[in-house]
Amino acid sequence: MKRLPNGLLVVMVLALVAGQVGVAADKPANPPAPAFAFTLKDQDGKDVSLKDHAGKIVVLEWINWECPFYRRHQNAGTMKKLATKYADKGVVWLGINSTKHHDVQKNKKWQQDNDVPYPVLDDHEGTVGRMFSARTTPQIVILDKKHRLAYNGAIDDDPRGSKLKEGTARNYADQALAELIAGKEVSMPKTRPYGCTVKYAPPKPAGKEAPAFTLKDENDKDVSLSDLAGKTVVLEWINPDCPIWMRHFRSKTMIDLASKYQKKDVVWLAINTTHYWTQAKNKQFAENLPYPILNDQDGTVGRKYGAKTTPDMRIIDAKGNLLYSGAIDDDPSGRKLKKGTAKNYVDEILAQVTAGKSVSYTETRPYGCSVKYAKRK
Repeated sequence: MKRLPNGLLVVMVLALVAGQVGVAADKPANPPAPAFAFTLKDQDGKDVSLKDHAGKIVVLEWINWECPFYRRHQNAGTMKKLATKYADKGVVWLGINSTKHHDVQKNKKWQQDNDVPYPVLDDHEGTVGRMFSARTTPQIVILDKKHRLAYNGAIDDDPRGSKLKEGTARNYADQALAELIAGKEVSMPKTRPYGCTVKYAPPKPAGKEAPAFTLKDENDKDVSLSDLAGKTVVLEWINPDCPIWMRHFRSKTMIDLASKYQKKDVVWLAINTTHYWTQAKNKQFAENLPYPILNDQDGTVGRKYGAKTTPDMRIIDAKGNLLYSGAIDDDPSGRKLKKGTAKNYVDEILAQVTAGKSVSYTETRPYGCSVKYAKRK
């Protein structure tokens, strides 16, 4: 093996330690996952929602003008030039500021002072940044026309900035956008972002009181949320006819989690809101589960909680507040599940709750089959 020059070796080691090397990551085998929905205030206090840009490619740029890495690109006009280049091709460019001590007013002043041609959205609580796992400023996320994650990572391959001066940096975002507009798959959908770490505020629990309910379990016994006061409660929307839910059932995703946290005073409840699933069918299927199945055939509780898919998860803390709503993990396609690389949101949150810590997420976008609600009477 050839020995690297000492100077180059030192630079590489320091950059790696600082987490500032923008190298390409392996291309994942799974297809693009749907992006998380969000609504944030722009610099004028106007609501901007991802759904407002349906059918368009959307670029999300994490910013912090106090970060020297970000300022380098701002001064060079890296992102401004790209946003202008692709604006007439239907690409929407949005800046997101997840810096805890910035707000709408500061974003407005900075945008005006620097003549930024796209909106700057206020995320000082860090909710959206955490949804997209934004780690650095700058970090770029690109969503395709169906708002699936097409690219996530560094703006280019130039953490040190030397290539930027020479004009030889490889701009990953430019490359990804050109491929998407040409109708091609993004050849490099993920790279390692570099820059300053995002200055997140401590995460806040949702704090919303969970809707009360009483439902029959598979043995016709009433189960009320009020009876579980003082315990952490997990609600799992199920449908054994849904292949996506069955994927997790066969892999024991939820079964293993329920067993893992049972000793930590966590109560796990399945809720079946499928309108054609009878109590008798629930009783029969419950033989396969170590926790109760509650019958919600009329959809009352599902609608109270806004359950959209099977699976769809809710976590309620010991005070009866709703802590988390959304997906079991970050793996809609199931590819990561096979490899054991899926990020399990529910496991992460339960670990934090049972350790007395604040939670990392309060909401993610659920995936799966749509809940088969009964028609409203």
